[in-house]
Formats: sequence, C-alpha cells, structure tokens
Amino acid sequence: MDRLEAYALGTLAPDERALVAWHLDGCTTCRRRSMELADVAAMLPEALAAAAPLMPPAALKELVLAAVESLPAASDTNGRIVATSPATTRRSVPSPDEGSSPWGRLVGRSGSWGAAGALVRLAAAVLLLGSLGWSVRLGLALERERALNAEMLALVGQQEVVFEVVDSDKQVRRVLRATRTDGCAPEGCPYGKLFTRPDLPHVVVMAARLPPEPTGQVYHLWLTDDGRTKLSGTLETDDKGFGLLVFDAAQDGPAYDAAELTLQPA
Repeated sequence: MDRLEAYALGTLAPDERALVAWHLDGCTTCRRRSMELADVAAMLPEALAAAAPLMPPAALKELVLAAVESLPAASDTNGRIVATSPATTRRSVPSPDEGSSPWGRLVGRSGSWGAAGALVRLAAAVLLLGSLGWSVRLGLALERERALNAEMLALVGQQEVVFEVVDSDKQVRRVLRATRTDGCAPEGCPYGKLFTRPDLPHVVVMAARLPPEPTGQVYHLWLTDDGRTKLSGTLETDDKGFGLLVFDAAQDGPAYDAAELTLQPA
C-alpha cells in the first residue's frame, strides 16, 4: 500500500488509518513493512535532537576542557596519577564575556569544578529536552493508533468490499461536512466520506468525530438520487464517534445528488 509511511507517522485521517489497519491484518508483506517503518519513526526523536537548532555554543567545549585542565594531575605515594581537588588549585578558567550567553554566565560566576559539572549536566539536559518531547508525543500517537486499529478490526465485517472500493485507483470519494458545527473547532468537527467505484455497485460510507447517540436514537444515512431521497441504512458508532456503513446500490457506479446523516429514533 502507498499509505504505510503516513500510517507509521500517525498522519492519516481516522477512516484511512482504519482502512490500513484492516489491510495489515491480512497482508504479511505490508505488516512487515509497517513494522520496519514504525522502527524508523521511533528513531526520529534522536535524529531530530541531533539536528535541532537548540545546541550549546561552541565555546562550551573549551570551557569544560579548561575546567578539567585546571585540575593538575599529581602522583600519590604509590606512583598512581590522581587529580587534585579544586580547593588545592586556584587557576583561573578562561571564559567568554559573562553577558554573551547563559552558558558563559554560568561558568563565569564560579569557574570551579562543581560549576563545570553542573554545566555538563545542563548541556546534556538541553540536548535531551527535544528528544524527550518528541518521544512522548510519538508514543501517544502510536498508542492511539493501536487502539483505533483494534476497534476497526472489530467493526469491519465486509473487509473485502471495503478494500476493493476505498483502496482502488478507480474510487470516487465525496467528503461530507457537518451542517451545524455548534462551536466545534475545525479539527474537531464531525465529517464523513462516501466512496464508490464506477464499475461496482458497492458503496462505503465512513464518518468520524460524531457526537454520541442519545438513548433510543441512531444515525440514519439518507441519499438523494435523481431528485428522490431514500434511507440507505443506519450507522453505528464506537466510543470515539467513528462509524462505517457498507451497502450495494441498484447499479454500478452510483452517483448521488446529496447525502445526509441524521439522528433519529432507532
């Protein structure tokens, strides 16, 4: 499939992620490829951290090395080389102007081994911040992906039909938008997609972010064809507002004038 890269990164729409999850359940080759891509995605935080612009200044290395060199080596009674304590050596540590950067201010105020050690720890913390943030976000995205995959595999009962229509180069897709947003954010409003093929009678309808159905009500799909509107089926949703409906039209390649999803008594 040509969507595995986006699937591994978690950038597909809910219905498309669900379709890929269904396909992976029955395709060993794609499942292996998906696992490889997931491993690559897991390494992205480290790569981003390596290329991130938030890096310590070049002078940091010289400052740390100078702090280490300020502790001269000495021999003990057994001839071993040991480092003297900062308290026994008071050589100055060269540093940039204290106002030049936070790093320069930290070292310029003390110049002691304790300050150098704190500086090293701070440098490591800065380098890790970006990596940790990306790791957390990627972990949450993958967790949501796994949950959606499990739900989709339980929902889809006509997998072959869904695959033949939705993942075909011949598919015709129509996007359904909410007519009443009720103040929802653009990325949180309900939406749906209707898929057909010109050479097949199958119709696949997916909807996402739907509000929960009140007790005793269910979503009804109404389609208008040649000026006549008729009920085409009901759509059940999961706890995340995702629903799927598959049915056959009276002829191949059905084309509808309008589609409407309404809440009505079951």
